[in-house]
Amino acid sequence: MSENSVKTQSKLGASAAGASVFSNTSGVGWVGDAKALPGNRVILSNPRRLAFGLGVADKIPGSPDLWGLISVVVTQEMVGKIVAIPVVIECKEFDNVKPHQEKWLLMLQKAGARCGVARSFDDAYRIATGEKIYDPKTDNKSPSANRSRRAGSS
Repeated sequence: MSENSVKTQSKLGASAAGASVFSNTSGVGWVGDAKALPGNRVILSNPRRLAFGLGVADKIPGSPDLWGLISVVVTQEMVGKIVAIPVVIECKEFDNVKPHQEKWLLMLQKAGARCGVARSFDDAYRIATGEKIYDPKTDNKSPSANRSRRAGSS
């Protein structure tokens, strides 16, 4: 399964758990006054650098692939009120989590987000429900111990 397939399965898994997650595309490009030329070429006048994606503009690399929310009912002092908990997923096919990605996951986990590494539908489902949290000892071993299941199966 490609990393793109892992992202698709992770979106489906998080959605099956009740979360809404969105791709965090990031990178750097250029904007300005464009003039099209023959041969699929462009001249850009008055160019300006454009950084996009979470953390990129602040030069903090490694932000996770999927970001979203899941609604939960809080107990005790907030009985009956619905709050949104962040759900943040780093999608991996075979690669290990890089140190700058791990920093994001640990920071978000400490702040209360449900976050982790997904290599399958099941991983993403378990992250969104709070059953699976990022653990550097196990999440840096690939492939995942969890078996992938197709969307819609039980």
